[in-house]
Amino acid sequence: MNLAAFVTFPLHFAALHFARRRDMHAHRQAMLIGTLALMTPAYARVVQVAGLPDPVAIAAQVPITLAIALGYEWKVLGRVSKPVLWMLGFSLGVIAVMVGVLAVWFL
Repeated sequence: MNLAAFVTFPLHFAALHFARRRDMHAHRQAMLIGTLALMTPAYARVVQVAGLPDPVAIAAQVPITLAIALGYEWKVLGRVSKPVLWMLGFSLGVIAVMVGVLAVWFL
């Protein structure tokens, strides 16, 4: 079971909040970052096929999440907005906790 699915609910609630405020860009970013946080099992499958240890899957998620979210932000706005920084901070914090737990579990 992917615990990130439960922990990322605040990102989806943030998406609802931004949609109600009619801030569609922040809404899209919240949905994008929330969805990227749920991709851990997909990364894990690729890592297992490559024969690498499982914590590498979550560690690989950080640059992928940053590249996609910040790339979209720069493409659309040409800068990084505060809501996106907060959402990325939350998402990367969740990833850091998962990496720590798996490192303790597997090492």
